[in-house]
Amino acid sequence: MSVMPLDWRLQGACTLGDLSLFFGPEDEPDADRQVREAKAEAICQECPVRRECLSYAVTTAQKSGYWGGVGEVERARIRRNYLQDLRGCAA
Repeated sequence: MSVMPLDWRLQGACTLGDLSLFFGPEDEPDADRQVREAKAEAICQECPVRRECLSYAVTTAQKSGYWGGVGEVERARIRRNYLQDLRGCAA
């Protein structure tokens, strides 16, 4: 797995706003998380580097936060599929 350059982060729509929308507290109630992630998603929808952000989060196994328009649970599923695909390529 190669390491991707991180210059894309400077172009992220999230750099202009409240980063706490993308990383909630550990004991955050589900209702609060849903509201916070909806706000993060609205920012991600307009982001020019959304794909790069999600790719980075998946390939570097970011466990927390809202990356590339995807929350923690969905990103874990995407990562599992990514790793299965890698194993399939190696066979």
